[in-house]
Amino acid sequence: GESYLCRSYPDRRARLEEILVGDEHISPAGRIVTGDADGITAFYLSCIERGLEGIVCKSCAEDSFYRAGAREWQWIKWKSDYAPGISDTLDLVVVGASAGRGKRAGTYGSVLCAAYNREEDLFQTVCGMGTGFSDVDLSDLPRRLAGARVDRQPARAMVNPQAAPDFWFAPRYVVEVLGLEITESPVHTCNWDPERRRGLALRFPRFVRWRDEKGPEEATTAAEIAAIFRRRRGV
Repeated sequence: GESYLCRSYPDRRARLEEILVGDEHISPAGRIVTGDADGITAFYLSCIERGLEGIVCKSCAEDSFYRAGAREWQWIKWKSDYAPGISDTLDLVVVGASAGRGKRAGTYGSVLCAAYNREEDLFQTVCGMGTGFSDVDLSDLPRRLAGARVDRQPARAMVNPQAAPDFWFAPRYVVEVLGLEITESPVHTCNWDPERRRGLALRFPRFVRWRDEKGPEEATTAAEIAAIFRRRRGV
């Protein structure tokens, strides 16, 4: 056989795909080729959602040779154990939903989630969440949320017009959410600063489970989310 140890990763991958064409038992692992950090993060999270341990980021440079046992930056493992995200899940309140389209027609495409601002007695949005749901979870959303459906924006839901959903829900149902990090947002209203016109948002939110034992006022507070944000910034 021909050694590909001194061939670049793109060459090795291309040859592997040629060899495995038509094989019914083995196929190359799924991948993306990108230099965009957000794209890499989204791919990583999609793999975690499928129950995988993480991803391997590989260089596509001309010198991306295979060096057995070498510790270098040609390959980087990104496993869930190494993820720099928030250390715990958030319990958020559903205040809205978008209409489902395509494969999600007949249900909701995503839900708008809010934290509880105890001082102002408001539910302030943190994220729109459409990932992490199983097919059963998705099909069950209209039934599960039907008891909270209302015709207009609830008085205690603070929602930026840019984030206004297709459907509104009275703050009632609590959902456990996992995300990557808390960042500033010009759209979401959690800890809204009217002068800077910025709130806080959860990036890459994923559904974990419903918290039926919790009431809306027991959800994660805006103050708790602000504390997470400050810790991440070292403030």
